[in-house]
Amino acid sequence: MITKVFSSIQQDIKQVEEMLMLSLKGVDKSFLLDKWLNVPPIHAVIHPASVILAARLFKEKINEQVITLACAIQYIYLGLCLHQKINENKERQRTPQKEQYAILVGDSFYCQNLALLCRANLTAYIQPLAEVMGEINLGSILLLKSQSFFTEAIQKESGALVACACRLGGRVAGATVGQENILAKFGLKLGTAFGFLKYQREKEQTCKYLNKAKEDLALLPPEKARDTLSDLIDLLMNQGTKIEQRLVG
Repeated sequence: MITKVFSSIQQDIKQVEEMLMLSLKGVDKSFLLDKWLNVPPIHAVIHPASVILAARLFKEKINEQVITLACAIQYIYLGLCLHQKINENKERQRTPQKEQYAILVGDSFYCQNLALLCRANLTAYIQPLAEVMGEINLGSILLLKSQSFFTEAIQKESGALVACACRLGGRVAGATVGQENILAKFGLKLGTAFGFLKYQREKEQTCKYLNKAKEDLALLPPEKARDTLSDLIDLLMNQGTKIEQRLVG
């Protein structure tokens, strides 16, 4: 189910979901996506939507490469979700078979990226995606080490992925290097704010990051996609830590 704020790209998101489902051969999709992950609507769509909207700032009609890149970003996010879920539920800790299953599927998501990118002639994107996976894992390590690293950890674990999604979405659609840099700055702030909301922490910091993201957004082309991203910022600002309960479209 897509959130209302992303209704303008509903067909694009549907294509990403179809590509994702086709790639999950041999995986119990019901167990994986519903029983294990149970990802709220906004969490499930924000990462591929960031790729698509960044691309739509520079290209009215997006192509298969954009959809493939959005799917690759989503694989990284779902892999992160699976690995994080393992230690969150004591009942699951008593079922090592399911833990092992989740770990293997999470790892397979990362591998799926390689095949997807090669098929779509996007091998040049492997390096930046590998680098962002390293940043995400470093962020998770920081969270385990100490809460004193919380903001830095969220910038890496959550901010870096949205920054990468925005940068590469713009790149595949023909953005200039300067525009890519603006997209990355915007995505880092948006993703970091979203990470704060995910953990229901740092309300003042969340608003600060969202306001700064809006400043970056104003430097990008005035297309419909920019309006959608602005609406997303407003919605996150207004809903606060209850977004996962209220953003059902």
